[in-house]
Amino acid sequence: MIKTKAVSLVLTLLLILGIILTSGCSADKGSDAEEIKEVTERFIEAYGSGNTRVLDEIVKDGLMYADLQTTYGRVFIEIVAMTEVDDYEYIDVDRKDRTAVAKVTLYVMDTEELDKRLGDGIVLEEDVLDEIYTLTMRRKETLMLNYAYDIDNGRWQIKQSSAEDILDLFNHMKFPANLSKHSPEEAEMIFNRIFDDFSKGDFDQVWLKLDRDAIRVFDDGSYDDPAVAEAAEAFAKAYFGYIYEHGVTIDHAYDSYFHVNLKGFAPSHIALLDYMSGDEFVTRNYRTVLTSVNRHDPDTETEAIYCEMYADLYTAMAEQVANMESEEYTIECYFDPTKSAVDVKFEGELIPIPADKVEAASIISGDQRLRCKRQAIEDLYASGEYTKEQYDQAISDLELDITLTKDPSYYLNENVDWEGTENYRNQAVNVTESIPDWAWADGVILGTSGKDGNGYSMEYLKSSGWLDTAGYCISDGGITVLLKFVRAYSAGTVLICDWSIDGKETASETFTVESDGTDVFEFILPGTELGKYGTCEFSLWNEKHDTVLAVVRLTKT
Repeated sequence: MIKTKAVSLVLTLLLILGIILTSGCSADKGSDAEEIKEVTERFIEAYGSGNTRVLDEIVKDGLMYADLQTTYGRVFIEIVAMTEVDDYEYIDVDRKDRTAVAKVTLYVMDTEELDKRLGDGIVLEEDVLDEIYTLTMRRKETLMLNYAYDIDNGRWQIKQSSAEDILDLFNHMKFPANLSKHSPEEAEMIFNRIFDDFSKGDFDQVWLKLDRDAIRVFDDGSYDDPAVAEAAEAFAKAYFGYIYEHGVTIDHAYDSYFHVNLKGFAPSHIALLDYMSGDEFVTRNYRTVLTSVNRHDPDTETEAIYCEMYADLYTAMAEQVANMESEEYTIECYFDPTKSAVDVKFEGELIPIPADKVEAASIISGDQRLRCKRQAIEDLYASGEYTKEQYDQAISDLELDITLTKDPSYYLNENVDWEGTENYRNQAVNVTESIPDWAWADGVILGTSGKDGNGYSMEYLKSSGWLDTAGYCISDGGITVLLKFVRAYSAGTVLICDWSIDGKETASETFTVESDGTDVFEFILPGTELGKYGTCEFSLWNEKHDTVLAVVRLTKT
């Protein structure tokens, strides 16, 4: 009897314990289910309200939130916000694996009606949003959603893949094809304002920031001196003002309100370049340069001289714009109407003056150069900017310049015999100089050498009055180019040397002259050899890399 009571007691205890354990587990699962429901509904609410902090908390591994700048971003989010949970058919929780699966039915907005109401034309985003709130059609969607338990924070999260499954319900909805954040009327207003604003010098607007390189048509934009930048803007203001005053029309050539051609009339680029290459401007240019040279050392302050020259060039061209005859003008421009912020872009050149034609216009004959330079000197003396002493010196220099230009043989060595420098023996043999028929400017001289014992020969180019001669030395250490100048360089002068082997750029180095009166230079490209028919080209430039001082070409045969 005692045994029977003992067994009954044990069974009773086991039964009670079992009931407690069972009810405890059911209670836990019931709590889990409620949390999972809450997470699901919080996800929809947070996504629809843009609460990214909550999304980060409840979506395992995070979720890419829709960008309101995208075409349907705001509309998409609003429709998500109107989604409702209809029913949880079941929620299966596995606490051991800390995972759960739920079969969920959602009521989702049906946008078929929306598409029919708004039609095929341009539809503004704000109109779509107004219509959304009047929609009554819903459809049911059932999804299997997966969840994971975040043990560190003690909470359930919806898995990223399931969050994306919910959002995928909306990706196939029909939206108006021409949804826009901007109206055709707004686009027309913006396009009409472009040259109006530019003509006032207003180059930076909320909807457009002009790239200043686009208006630097007479230089390469490398000079960041404020005077050059301001003068370039003054020219652009005058140029665009000419276009605006002559009338601008909008041509919808691309079947779009937001992508158009602006057409009108601009000052003739041919007339502008004719002025640039004429005596009036060339003389003015020389006055500017000669005045600048009086204030700056040409050897060490070259950039300052160039800046003053280019600033005056832009100023002179701005003054002439109004006097120019017209040429037809077209510029393509557009912006993306699906983005909130308008950012106008251009295709083509805003100021269509080709760089090669600017370069061609800057090349003048020796006679014109000397004629205009003489007139500039006379003008400076007449205005009192030159003293008698400065005038006499300038005229003396000009006479020497005339000698060098008219008779480049003044610096032409028919049989060059240069032993080389203290460190390197010149290996060039039978060097002669001549004036080539193809010379592109007055005073250009070509030097050539015969083939040495190792199969090397040399060519070099020089301008009369600058480089005297060139040479080379080939050794185990590499290739050395030797240069001897007529005019010495001052200490601190910065030069740039470029090397290329077989037509491929190999090195570019900056070199600073150490001592006043330096007229002989050695430039070394170490560890370099030429194969048969190989070539090595060396060029020496000024600090701005826009004026070549010497070119030497070595060939091995």
